[in-house]
Order: sequence, then structure tokens, then C-alpha cells
Amino acid sequence: MFGIFTENKSFKSEINETVLLASITKGEFKEGMQIPVDYWSIKQ
Repeated sequence: MFGIFTENKSFKSEINETVLLASITKGEFKEGMQIPVDYWSIKQ
């Protein structure tokens, strides 16, 4: 199984960007990551 899974937690980084906590999983491997989200919007 492969996937990038987000948690329902975000915070402001030291440079005042909103960061979303997530993890990337491939088989038994799992690594935490932080995704900066201030660059995207849901407007169409």
C-alpha cells in the first residue's frame, strides 16, 4: 500500500506559514512530513 495521509492538525511554522502534519506510507515504511499549505487555495 502507498499513500500520503494527512492528520487533522496544522500549526504556524517559525516563518509564519501554515503547515499540515502528514505521513507517507509504502508497505511497512512510514515517515512523518510537514506540508506547507499557504501556497494553495480551493478557489476554482
